[in-house]
Amino acid sequence: MCFKKLENRERPGFLLHLDPPPEPPPPPTTPRPWSKLPLPFVKDLLRHLQIPDYIRFSSVCNAWHVSKKRGQTLPSQRLPWLLLPRHIDEPSVTFYSLSEDCLYHKRPL
Repeated sequence: MCFKKLENRERPGFLLHLDPPPEPPPPPTTPRPWSKLPLPFVKDLLRHLQIPDYIRFSSVCNAWHVSKKRGQTLPSQRLPWLLLPRHIDEPSVTFYSLSEDCLYHKRPL
């Protein structure tokens, strides 16, 4: 879940805004065999993803989950995420993505 920063023109500082979910794509007329992509192509794709997409990659299908584990290809030259300080009583952790200009909140399981 990404929270974008918005400037408040009346009061300096930042407000957090939750992006609405994107519109779902129309259903395909014929199924696409995403799980049948060749492993070298999938590995190349992995190298070009931003960190959030790299993390989400394995949830597309079982074949991609397995290929990610097999390939162990990390995205090349991506901006790091920053771990932001938190209050001692706060159980969640907040990361800031430089490339997306987004905050990600991770709550413990």
